[in-house]
Amino acid sequence: MLDRLLGRVNAGIRFAGLAAMLLGAVTGGLLGETLGLRGTLVVGAGGIVLAGVWLLVSPVWRLREPLPVPEGAPAETA
Repeated sequence: MLDRLLGRVNAGIRFAGLAAMLLGAVTGGLLGETLGLRGTLVVGAGGIVLAGVWLLVSPVWRLREPLPVPEGAPAETA
């Protein structure tokens, strides 16, 4: 049943990834023009550190088993 949606989900994820790469390239170019190379690298490194801190304080680390499936959700067929 869900196989018919797999292509759409794959296309949506691919589109979002390519859009994020385009946005990152444009942002990096603009930062490079305004701040210079060192400033852009500092901003990028700060973004990586912030992403790591966000992951560390998120509830991901407290998850030990999969979340329960809500009632009324379609059963997964394999």
